[in-house]
Amino acid sequence: MVTEKDHVENMRARLARKKTELETAAREIQDMIDALSKVPRILAGSASVVRSPSGPVEVERVKTGAPVNKDLSKKVDDYIAEFAYDQGISIGDMIKTLKADHGVVGKDKSLYAYIASLLKKRLVEGKLKHTPGVGYYKTRGEDKDSVLVHTA
Repeated sequence: MVTEKDHVENMRARLARKKTELETAAREIQDMIDALSKVPRILAGSASVVRSPSGPVEVERVKTGAPVNKDLSKKVDDYIAEFAYDQGISIGDMIKTLKADHGVVGKDKSLYAYIASLLKKRLVEGKLKHTPGVGYYKTRGEDKDSVLVHTA
């Protein structure tokens, strides 16, 4: 038979378990608050100190590979400057030339996308012309007739 003493002991045990659960939850919440306070510094890329039970530990910045093709836009502009007037500019041929003669590295698809975006910028700046189905070309001026060559 269950006595009042058993009820009291059972109640004390349940309250002790509840207290332990709440303390654990409070510690987890405090750990999350501490971690979230460090996120802006980590996202900014600065080294920060992380506190752990064993003491402070220096967090290293994530190192990335060496930048390649840092001056690719300049190389593309130089290629365009050397290119003959009134001839269609083939991006594929440009990539082959830049890889062979200027040491450009990377996937052809990525280079093609980047160079196409550069050519569109030059189009907006007025340095190039574009005709659908023909491609990009540079011309001597509006008053002179320009013969277009298909670049497909």
